[in-house]
Amino acid sequence: MGRILERLPGIREIAMYFAGVDPIETPIPVQSRQHYSMGGIASKFLGEFGETPIEGLCAIGETSCISVHGANRLGGNSLLETVVFGRYVGRLINKRGI
Repeated sequence: MGRILERLPGIREIAMYFAGVDPIETPIPVQSRQHYSMGGIASKFLGEFGETPIEGLCAIGETSCISVHGANRLGGNSLLETVVFGRYVGRLINKRGI
């Protein structure tokens, strides 16, 4: 009891406020949740990366769903994706005169 009061008073307060549980008496309930979503604007339309079903709208980086990272992406890896596909889509826009 003393350790929680001494070392984790903020955690105890949060548990009591949000879960209605005093961790001195009862374990804090833990539930799985989604913390990150892989997705975005569908951006491979008619075979071109970055192109969307909406004419004139292109999407790259974290707003797009090009799916080069599979089901998960390590933090910081989106920078390379943005640079590569940004250049590709920039050239596509220039070529098409969008």
